[in-house]
Amino acid sequence: MSVQQISVFLENKSGAFADLTKILSGNKINLRAVSLAETSEFGIVRMIVDDVFSAATILKDSGYIARLTPVVGVDIADNPGSLEKVIEVLNSVGIDVD
Repeated sequence: MSVQQISVFLENKSGAFADLTKILSGNKINLRAVSLAETSEFGIVRMIVDDVFSAATILKDSGYIARLTPVVGVDIADNPGSLEKVIEVLNSVGIDVD
């Protein structure tokens, strides 16, 4: 299924991610998936939430730089080889995974 991912730029400093999650939880936004990438100076939080448009608005209103990107979400079984099967299907039709 196609879903919207929110990417948020954060300073790499103590408490920055906690501040972000506090804003989301305080506004009843549920995080369903999260990925963090960081350098010594900044980080990018990529997340899937239950109410993407409200979350993006709340984050922007709170001073965060947030961007929406369409991504594909796939439910897979929790056992060895499940992810491999999905990747093989995507690869067979020429879709690369970032």
